[in-house]
Amino acid sequence: MRKIIHLDMDCFYAAVEMREHPELAGQPIAVGGGSRRGVVTTCNYEARKFGVHSAMPGFQARERCPHLVFLPVRFDLYRAESTKIRQILQSYTPLVEPLSLDEAYRQAREYMISLMHTCQKHKAFKRLIHGDGKHKGQFLFPFGYFSILSNATRSQIDESEKSVLFPKDKVMTRDEFLAWEELSPKDSLDRLKSYFDPWWPINPLTKDQVDALRAIIHPEVILFSFMDEKKAQAEETLKVLDVKQENHARNIGNGHRIVYGVAGSGKTVILVARAKLIASTNTQKQHLFLC
Repeated sequence: MRKIIHLDMDCFYAAVEMREHPELAGQPIAVGGGSRRGVVTTCNYEARKFGVHSAMPGFQARERCPHLVFLPVRFDLYRAESTKIRQILQSYTPLVEPLSLDEAYRQAREYMISLMHTCQKHKAFKRLIHGDGKHKGQFLFPFGYFSILSNATRSQIDESEKSVLFPKDKVMTRDEFLAWEELSPKDSLDRLKSYFDPWWPINPLTKDQVDALRAIIHPEVILFSFMDEKKAQAEETLKVLDVKQENHARNIGNGHRIVYGVAGSGKTVILVARAKLIASTNTQKQHLFLC
C-alpha cells in the first residue's frame, strides 16, 4: 500500500521565533512591524484569538491586542530552519516533495509585505505617506493582494473541501475570473476594492509619487538621486527614466543593435538602464558594458 505523509509547518515564522524566545511562552506574538507603517507577516495562535492575522497593518494589530509582542522578520533564519527540516525528511526517504497548496496565494501575500517593507526603507518613502493630519505617517494608498487559479473552478475547490485554503476574498478561480467579462466598470472596481483590507479612498498620485513608486519597484529606471540640502527639510531628489525610455530599455533585443538619435535624446541613459536590467536578472555572471 502506498502511503503519503503531509507535513504542514503551521505559522512557521512565529513558531521559529517562539523557540528562539522561550521567555515569551504563552504570549501573543507577531512577526513583522508594529508601527503605523508596519505590517504583520504572521502571528501565533495566542495572537489570533484577538483577531490578529497575516497582512494586517501593525497599528490595527496593536488596537486589537495592545499587549501583542512584535518581533522583526528574519527570513535567513526561517530559510535555514526550513532546510534543516527538509534534510531530516530526506534522511528517511529521497521521495520528498516540497509543496504548498496555497503557493500562489502565499507568494502574492509575501510580495505585498516585501513591497511595503521596501517602500519603508527607501529614501523617497516620505513622498508616499501622509505628512500631517490624523493619518500622519501612514501610506497614502492601501495595499492588497489576491491570486488567480486559472485551472480550477470554485465548485471544484468546494467539492475538494479546500475552501479554507483558497478563501474567496483572496483567491479567484477560473469561472469567477471569466465572470468579470459581464461586470460593469463599477462592479469590477468594487470587486477589486474587496481585495484590500483595509480599503480607503485615495487621491490621484502626483508625478513625483509615481516616480518614487517606479524607482522602488524597478530600481533600474533610476537615473540619479541625491539629498537636496537647499530645501527646507533635506529631501531626496530623484530622477527616473520616463515611461517611453523605460520601454525602449526593456525591449532592446539580443545581438547587434543600433541605438541612434540626436545629442541629448537619451541614448546613454537608455543603454545604462538596459545594462542595469541585464545585470539584475543575471546575477551569477560578470558583465562588461562599453558605451
